[in-house]
Amino acid sequence: MVRRAEAPMKRRFREEYDDSPRPIAPGSVSILLVACPRCCERAELARRHEPPQEVLSCSRCGHVEQNPSGYRYWLRVACCGHTLYAVDSHHLAFLELYIACPLRERLRMHWADRDYLATLPRWMCLARNRKRVLRGLRALRNKIVDS
Repeated sequence: MVRRAEAPMKRRFREEYDDSPRPIAPGSVSILLVACPRCCERAELARRHEPPQEVLSCSRCGHVEQNPSGYRYWLRVACCGHTLYAVDSHHLAFLELYIACPLRERLRMHWADRDYLATLPRWMCLARNRKRVLRGLRALRNKIVDS
């Protein structure tokens, strides 16, 4: 009797990301990648949580703006007739893992970061679009590397 090799187990998204929540520390700052309103290149939006404040700064042209409004995310690409975007490299890595994962179960921990997985657009989560969405996410990853 010939024995077939066992198929590798599918990676489960829940095993990687279903852990206890990490609260936002007071005074912490999150950095978002946005397009500079002056030169349209990569700029950083530093968002302080307490007290609420945002500062946009571009290292290419030197533009600085306090509490900007109407900024665009820098990591954007057209995909499947929609716009695919990520706010920073951590968000991009999270999306890459989630979209690439063939087994997407609901996470057990119910907190704010997990809710947005349930509200991702349907076109992003469909198996028939997986390759195109991953290609778009790879293009965004290359955009970070090239800058």
